[in-house]
Amino acid sequence: MSFQKYKEYFNFIKSDLNRVIPTVHIGALLCVFIKEESFPYIFWYRTARFFRSRNNRICFFVSRLVLRHFSRKTGLHISHNVQIGKGLNIVHVGNTYVHSDVVIGENCTILHNVTIGASFPGNPHVPVIGDGVYIGANAVIIGGITIGSKVMIGANSVVTKSFPDNVVIAGVPARIISVNSRG
Repeated sequence: MSFQKYKEYFNFIKSDLNRVIPTVHIGALLCVFIKEESFPYIFWYRTARFFRSRNNRICFFVSRLVLRHFSRKTGLHISHNVQIGKGLNIVHVGNTYVHSDVVIGENCTILHNVTIGASFPGNPHVPVIGDGVYIGANAVIIGGITIGSKVMIGANSVVTKSFPDNVVIAGVPARIISVNSRG
């Protein structure tokens, strides 16, 4: 998910903003920056990825500094290396960690205190998460697994194995508790 053009970058920002507020205009953008804690972090995450893909070292350095500031302020720790599709929504801030090699699809929702990463230090295998996934509070998703699209992961779940599309999973260890037949 690297940006080749400014238009792609703005489309990602707009789709992220649309997950927070339905109508996008400059006044709404200012309100979101003032009232929301997670959207400024997402904005600077996208900005850092944009300048990195454009090989603009100075702007990349500055955007990473601002991203680091918001990381300390919000407790969100998502590296600029993480590949995240359009429409990311982080509902609550606080102690969310995402490994730098994780891939997350479009229109995903992440709640607070979520950990997504390797099952042990030095393990190169990390999760790949599909489109439209909802990750509940305090969920842990670890290992070289694949989470399908339109999956709902319940709060306090520990996910250590792969799951198909259109399911609801929960528990320790996570298991399928419901299948969404509508897709």
